[in-house]
Amino acid sequence: MGLLGDALELASRCPSLWRTARLRVKLTSDPHVQMRAVERAQSNMGLQRTSPPGDPWQCSAQPGLSHSEASVVAVSREKYRVESRQVDPSSAQPEGDGSFLVVRLGPTSWTRDDGGIYRTTDHDGPFGRFPDPSGWPGLLDPQSLVDGHDVEPIGPSVVAERPTLRIRTRVRQFTFGPGPGVNFVIGSGDESLLDLDAATGLVLRMETFFDGSTMRMYEATDVEIDGAVDEALFTEQPPTGATIEPSMRMAEALESVARDAPFAVLAPTGRRFIGILEASQADRPVVLRVHSMPDFEAMRTPGLFATLHIIQSGEPAGVADPAEWEEIQLADGPGHVWQAPDGGEVHVLVKRHGTYVWLRGLIDREETLAAAQTLEPVTVS
Repeated sequence: MGLLGDALELASRCPSLWRTARLRVKLTSDPHVQMRAVERAQSNMGLQRTSPPGDPWQCSAQPGLSHSEASVVAVSREKYRVESRQVDPSSAQPEGDGSFLVVRLGPTSWTRDDGGIYRTTDHDGPFGRFPDPSGWPGLLDPQSLVDGHDVEPIGPSVVAERPTLRIRTRVRQFTFGPGPGVNFVIGSGDESLLDLDAATGLVLRMETFFDGSTMRMYEATDVEIDGAVDEALFTEQPPTGATIEPSMRMAEALESVARDAPFAVLAPTGRRFIGILEASQADRPVVLRVHSMPDFEAMRTPGLFATLHIIQSGEPAGVADPAEWEEIQLADGPGHVWQAPDGGEVHVLVKRHGTYVWLRGLIDREETLAAAQTLEPVTVS
C-alpha cells in the first residue's frame, strides 16, 4: 500500500483501534507566532488588521514560549478529560496555583481556566461547525488533521517508546474570489509534522508551523492504551454555585446588550450594529465588542472590504493605550488617532459619556473620524 496509504488508513481507522487512552504530554506554544497567524488570515480575508502601539493583545503576546504539561484520559474524541498546568522549564515547580481543566462528554464540554472561570461549549450548537478550540479531538482522531491537507509520508519514528509513522501535512488554500487563497481556519498554521501511533493512530507528537516558525508543539511522554478508566472522570460537573459562561456567544442587538453593560454603550448613528459583552477576567475589565452589520455587496467585490469594529469599556485598561498615538480635537471633544505609515486600518480612541471607545476596521481616516463624532448612547430595550 505504501507509506502514504498506511498513514491515511491509520488516520481513518484510529477511533476503532483503541478503547481507552491515558497520556501525559508536554505542550509548547509561541503566542507571538499565533498572533501573526491570526493577523495574516484576517488580512487575507479582507480584514486589513494592524496592531497599534498600546494594543493590549499585542502587549500580551510578546515573543517567548509558553510551556505546560497535561494529563489526558480519553474514551473517544467526544469523551475525554484533560488537566494541564503551566510550567517553567527551568524549574521543577509549576507556575501559579491554578490548572486548566477540560471535560467533554458527548455534545457538551466545560472548562475551568487558571483564573477559576468556568465556560461551557455546545458542540451541536451554532458554533459546532468550527474546530474544537481545545484541539484535543484532532489528536484523539486525526482524520480532521489530514482532511483538506496535502499529506506527505516521511517514515517510521519513535515517540514515548512507541513506534510511530511520521507525516507532513500542508493546509490547502481556499479561494473566496479573485486573489490568493487563504487558510479557512483563522489562526491556523500552514504546515505540521505529525507522529501517528503505529498501533492506534493516535497523534503522539505534533509540531505546527507558521511561516517556518514553530507555533505550537504537542508531545506524549507516557502512553497507556486500553487500561481501566473511571467513568466519573467524564461525568464531573462544575461545582454548585459556580458562575458558568458560554465559551462563545452569539452577537445580539446593541439595545439588548446595553441592558447588561456596566457602562454607557455607544454607537455611531445611521448604522446597524450587533455586539458581544465579554465578562470581566482576573486582570481585565468588562469589554464590549461591537460590529457593524456587514455590507455583503462589498464582500463580493474583489479586493479588501472594511467593516467598522468598536471595542468599548468603562475602564481604560479595556481598550488600547493611546500614549503614542496622535492627539486630535474632534467637534465633540478630544481624541487620539493612529494609522501605519503605509496606510491600512485606522484606529481612533475617544472617551464619551464616561465610556472609552476604540474604533477600528475602516481604512479611510475621514470616515473613521466621522463615525467617532456621531457616537451616541444606545437606548436600552
